Amino acid sequence: MSKEFNEIKRAEKILIYGAARNAADAILYMGELFPEKITGCAVTSMEDNNRAVWNVPVRIIDEYERIEKKNEIVVLVSLRPEYFDEINENLQGKGFKKNFLYGDENDLMTEIHDFLLNERGYSNKFVLENELLHNRIKTDLINLQRVYK
Repeated sequence: MSKEFNEIKRAEKILIYGAARNAADAILYMGELFPEKITGCAVTSMEDNNRAVWNVPVRIIDEYERIEKKNEIVVLVSLRPEYFDEINENLQGKGFKKNFLYGDENDLMTEIHDFLLNERGYSNKFVLENELLHNRIKTDLINLQRVYK
């Protein structure tokens, strides 16, 4: 397990930064593993963003600034890597210190597979079947969000 994924497991809350496809992936998989930890989705601006992703509310980051115990929150930045440094600096300035880049869904899936296989004892077959199901659900979600945005 990576240092980042161990921090996610220990965190009291998980905040997803971003509201696009990678955020939907993070919510889908993290919500499966840690449903009680998902706090919401944060964005810089609500312009051109959905109001919710997988029924998880999307709010501007300033609304989350009032959260106490920021040191117990992990922020998964679900954007492309070239934006991470700027977003991380902004989040650090707002008091969020544990910010990790999860912009590549394959990295996130690898971490989840490792967790399911090693710590939950799931079989490779289960993980593969679950991944195929999630890919179908994810495609449906993306199509629905385009229609109802």
